[in-house]
Amino acid sequence: MRSIARRGRLLPIGLWCWAAAGIDPGIPGNGESEVLTPADQAAQEAAQQRQKKKEENAKFLQARKAKVARFAELEKLKGQGQLTEAQETELAALQPKVAHWKQLEKARNAKDHQARKAAAARVAVLEALKEQGPLTGEQTVELAELQPKVAHWQKRKEGWGCQVFGVTVDFGSIGVRRTGVRRR
Repeated sequence: MRSIARRGRLLPIGLWCWAAAGIDPGIPGNGESEVLTPADQAAQEAAQQRQKKKEENAKFLQARKAKVARFAELEKLKGQGQLTEAQETELAALQPKVAHWKQLEKARNAKDHQARKAAAARVAVLEALKEQGPLTGEQTVELAELQPKVAHWQKRKEGWGCQVFGVTVDFGSIGVRRTGVRRR
């Protein structure tokens, strides 16, 4: 087999075309070779672990949603007085879990609400400072990051109302269910 010297190495004639193009399939990490560098391997393993964790989380959430749906179904049957003994024990087993999940969700929603309020307040402060004079570099970056988020949240908040026969109902102030109403 004939070979050509390239970068101090002998390459077979068939690989010379790749070498002339600047691609050396024998060098790890150039993106063209099958051989991975340790950094490439670590990055690939990290990506695989993230994907695996994402799939596990999706399965976990699907199972939780199924349990919550089953709990609602059993509660409905209990209200109608049609529960069997097995269903009663299943309901008793699901009740503390569902209550805990609802408590966690409520806490997470409160935390998110506080973060949104703090961000809106910070945007108001930064805009007031901007009117008084130029902002520092950090303040400008912070305002640029927070402004679109706060604007998005405000837009979503305005869309919470619904129109029922021409009357706008704000669901944030009253405890009305949203079923059977056309959203704006």
